[in-house]
Amino acid sequence: MNQKVMQTMLFPCKYIQGNGAIKQLPAEMARFGDRPLVLSTKSMVETARGIIGSEGKVEQFNGECSEKEITRVVDLARIYNATAIAAMGGGNRCRSSSVL
Repeated sequence: MNQKVMQTMLFPCKYIQGNGAIKQLPAEMARFGDRPLVLSTKSMVETARGIIGSEGKVEQFNGECSEKEITRVVDLARIYNATAIAAMGGGNRCRSSSVL
């Protein structure tokens, strides 16, 4: 059986990957306060809501790491008064959440 090893990287942000990593999201977000904002792909929005529950806000990321999208998410984070931002998925979501 091919099992992936869990990986964690810590920069100015934290990156977690591997089996069961998604289950760590609530605990990781709680370290930064009680108002997390989670960016997600369209296909993962409901999964993200199920994991984060009423403890945070889940927002669908609109696909590109552009100035327009980053400005939109920054505005949402300010309105929501987010204490932390996480990205579910890879690529553009992770790059954008790193910028934020």
